Amino acid sequence: QWVLDNPGSSFLQEVDEEFLLITRLRLAKIKIAQGEAQAALDLLHAAQPGAFAGSYAEVEGDALVNIGQLDAARSAYERALVADTEANPVILRLKLQDLGANTQDTL
Repeated sequence: QWVLDNPGSSFLQEVDEEFLLITRLRLAKIKIAQGEAQAALDLLHAAQPGAFAGSYAEVEGDALVNIGQLDAARSAYERALVADTEANPVILRLKLQDLGANTQDTL
């Protein structure tokens, strides 16, 4: 949280945007684990994920499952699956199956 709250600190003067995106993503995962799914969504939606779009979409799906928005979670997982990122497609398909999606139709 400190990194996101103090981006102008002399310590962080040369930190690139990717570092801040990863920090935001990891903090969102922590918020979900702490039962603060809406706070996680707020963190994720406060930035443009760029190359991390798939990872952001997957974590967004996790947060949405936690607050009971299953259709939106399914959509987020599907976006993550087609984002062509480092996300694990097997895990994403399992998450989609848990939500009742037919993963043979997805990618």
